[in-house]
Amino acid sequence: MHLPYEERIRAYFEARNRILEERLLDGMRLVTRKVKKARDRFKRRRQIKRQVVEAVARSAQSDPRVFADFSLGGRQLRGLLDSGASVSLLGRGCRELAEELDLPVKPYVSIVRTASGEDRSIIGRMVVPVEYKGEIREVEMYLCPYLEQTAYLGIDFWRIFGIAPEVVGSKVPVVAAIEEKQGMTKR
Repeated sequence: MHLPYEERIRAYFEARNRILEERLLDGMRLVTRKVKKARDRFKRRRQIKRQVVEAVARSAQSDPRVFADFSLGGRQLRGLLDSGASVSLLGRGCRELAEELDLPVKPYVSIVRTASGEDRSIIGRMVVPVEYKGEIREVEMYLCPYLEQTAYLGIDFWRIFGIAPEVVGSKVPVVAAIEEKQGMTKR
């Protein structure tokens, strides 16, 4: 049976104090600053992980990937929170969605490489108001109808809505919030 390091040190010094009749344990730290910092860092990571899990829903029990529900033009969608994507994309059904909601699509031709190494074509992009957890923000979405999921929410989405800010950076500042803090108002 192995005891944790701190308990072994405590037992060692107690036995040594009994034998030598000295008080070496008094005033001694059992945990070094380095260990304490590491514990605090891992505790913060656990808290962030819990916050992310609270902010999202799992799509199915068999799928371990993390999904988030959001609204685009009044239509409820579920998107994969993809930490490997730097931008957000609309996948399967994006053409029909853009037509149905009458969203302005700007032509944009490019290629995206999936996690499996396959190349898929991007056919356009649009800046649209997206609602997530009661907040509405403008998000640039690229259209790639050849992808499997309905939406892939990249790091740009994470930053805009403040998902795991200690991991990807803080929220993108909103001009109105900055003006309000500085006491400035437009007339």
